[in-house]
Amino acid sequence: MFYNICHTLALALLMYVVLKRKVVFKTGISLLYILVFVKLAIDSMLCLHYQAIGTT
Repeated sequence: MFYNICHTLALALLMYVVLKRKVVFKTGISLLYILVFVKLAIDSMLCLHYQAIGTT
């Protein structure tokens, strides 16, 4: 799905800026937790909407 591609690109960009030290490590970890939380929230909403057990 489209949001999986967006999530992967956001994760790659976040990892890049943390590794290049453009963002402080502590801030990068906080953003990573927020990114994972948003992905889990979207997955949960889609599962409820489509009555699916998990998304792949």
